[in-house]
Amino acid sequence: MNKKVRLRSQMIRLSNQRWEMSRIAGYVGCHVRTVGAALNAWVSRKFEGLADRPQKGNRRKLHAEALQFMRDKLAEDRCWNARQLTEAIALEFGIQVDEESVRRNLRQLGYAWKRDRYVVAGQPDPQLLRQAEAALDTLKRGRSKVGSF
Repeated sequence: MNKKVRLRSQMIRLSNQRWEMSRIAGYVGCHVRTVGAALNAWVSRKFEGLADRPQKGNRRKLHAEALQFMRDKLAEDRCWNARQLTEAIALEFGIQVDEESVRRNLRQLGYAWKRDRYVVAGQPDPQLLRQAEAALDTLKRGRSKVGSF
């Protein structure tokens, strides 16, 4: 059971035993107004008055459709960073979300951050490799002095 719900039910029980609100407040360690609010909630809503009400706050900006959009983008054969995803979400849905929010949602989706690396795909062409090695040897040795004044 939730600690606050247990505390409110204790306040109601003590009130039922004819304790004064100031005495209940001293016993449970809260303000008299808190006791009064708990008793009023009990009178008006009974057991629903014991439970916590939904907390106010900013509603979630990235809804399920936007999260699925992020998953689809990350499944593509390219690297995405938080800034790029933020811009893509703004273009697709018209939602202004900060990069930290995107990072937080990525962690909740199970994605981890990794630094991008540029790697050549496949094996190099052998002829091009020989030409590049020859050019590198020439650069290492310096310019030929034959025929120069």
